[in-house]
Amino acid sequence: MAACVVGAAAVVALNVVGVDDPPSRGATNCSTSDAECIARRYARLVERFGPARAFKAFRSDYGSNAMVRASCHRFTHVIGRAAALRDGDVEKAYRAGDRFCGSGYYHGVVEKLVEGPARATALDRPDEVCAGLRRRAKRSVDHFNCAHGLGHGFMAVRANDVPRSLKLCDRLRSGYERDNCYAGVFMQNVMAENDTRHPSRYLDAERPLKLCEDLATRYRRACLERQILYALERYRGDFRSVFGLCAGLGARYRAECDRRVGGAAAELNVSSQPDLVSQSQATAGLCRLAPDAGARKRCAEGAVGHFVYYYDGTDEAAELCRALGPLAPGCDQAAETLYRRSRGAS
Repeated sequence: MAACVVGAAAVVALNVVGVDDPPSRGATNCSTSDAECIARRYARLVERFGPARAFKAFRSDYGSNAMVRASCHRFTHVIGRAAALRDGDVEKAYRAGDRFCGSGYYHGVVEKLVEGPARATALDRPDEVCAGLRRRAKRSVDHFNCAHGLGHGFMAVRANDVPRSLKLCDRLRSGYERDNCYAGVFMQNVMAENDTRHPSRYLDAERPLKLCEDLATRYRRACLERQILYALERYRGDFRSVFGLCAGLGARYRAECDRRVGGAAAELNVSSQPDLVSQSQATAGLCRLAPDAGARKRCAEGAVGHFVYYYDGTDEAAELCRALGPLAPGCDQAAETLYRRSRGAS
């Protein structure tokens, strides 16, 4: 049960930061708990010196500030949004980026460009936004992050209206880009729970997976990824109860739901545990809470996928594979395959 408590703390921390822009000229020294001040500081560093300087400060804070670690993906969104304002171009801003903390930087870049300089293109000719990255390395991490960032951007221009934003994603010709755009919409929906301008209207605390059940089937897989995190927040990190929610979805969606719980277990422990060994062991411990062997295996698959994506490599996933042991036969090979795919290799 200790692992469940850690997960709950991390889920709560995901909703800390509500700042996106503009950069403030007054934020230089911040208390360790002042998320808005820290976010403004990163944006100002990008404005004055570029993303590399902001990431240097961010990594320093990440090593010493638990709040920054817990909300690191959202902070990297802030850096990306500031870079978009500075560079005004997806590919230029991407060249200056950093994939640390789940590639939030890249999501923030596209989010801000869609909201601002690229708004007309995104709304009228959405396939053009990621065209350069698609041509250079189809289905690579950069291509994925661009498509995912479109979902965040569409939520920005549609005031966090989920159905209207999903319909904008539907206009993309590529199924791969549509699916990842959907994921960006659902991530932004959870992030918008405490948005003071446009708080989410699509979260049900009593039925945290209701949104996924209400929408058309083509959206459900992407919806589950984010709504699982929301469910864990509502259930205060009780993974057993969330596995129970998955079981209630029926065979067609239970498997994907179990994998998403594994991804959430990895995401929460990566952001809350102090080192790789602890992250791996705590994640494996959460997958062992699944009610049967099939669910435990699927949880492990989802967890390994998140480690590969988050760390942009396989070394850290190998440590997780050791911790998972018999829960994940063929784990190392699966991690290597996932990594090759993320790089656009077959």
